[in-house]
Amino acid sequence: DQVLLCNGGQHALSVAVATACRGGAPVFTEALTYPGMITIARHAGFDLHGVALDDQGMRPDALDRALHDHRRAGGGEPAGGRAVVYVTPVLHNPTARSMDRARRAAIVAVCRTHDALIIEDDVYSVFAEPDMPPLAELAPERCFYVTGLSKCLSPGLRIGALVAPRSLADAALSALAAGSTMVGPLNCLMMEDWFADGT
Repeated sequence: DQVLLCNGGQHALSVAVATACRGGAPVFTEALTYPGMITIARHAGFDLHGVALDDQGMRPDALDRALHDHRRAGGGEPAGGRAVVYVTPVLHNPTARSMDRARRAAIVAVCRTHDALIIEDDVYSVFAEPDMPPLAELAPERCFYVTGLSKCLSPGLRIGALVAPRSLADAALSALAAGSTMVGPLNCLMMEDWFADGT
């Protein structure tokens, strides 16, 4: 019930943003971030707030400080709505940095402390270290998980998936319906056949 098929990972990311970023919610992302997210932010009319990076991507201490400052600016309540944290834990675009298990757990802990939602862009998950848990596995109650087939299989196969937190699954379905009635059936048939025959 929480898995939504989309027309590629970028579409899944757009649906996640449309669902999570309500009421002027601030979006915190790596100081260098995926150009597609910048495009979504500009189109939707909100600002991205850069968080310092190190050799594993977003720094938990810098995120904690940014979220703390955001809450303080709102007089103890989140200023502009519940904060959203956008991260790419595997092969971050454009730096190609990846988070280890401890870094993932630390990012989740900071988001739980500040009750921030997470949008995890995991389109490169096929290249992750074996048994590396996605943030969505560590924090399913607050994480939107975005993936797709075009980055890991074929650029022309525009199938993405969004796994929404259970409490926001209906809102994500509404956001999906507002932008697209269905994923291309031929793409779905190709995906189904290739999964079935092992391609």
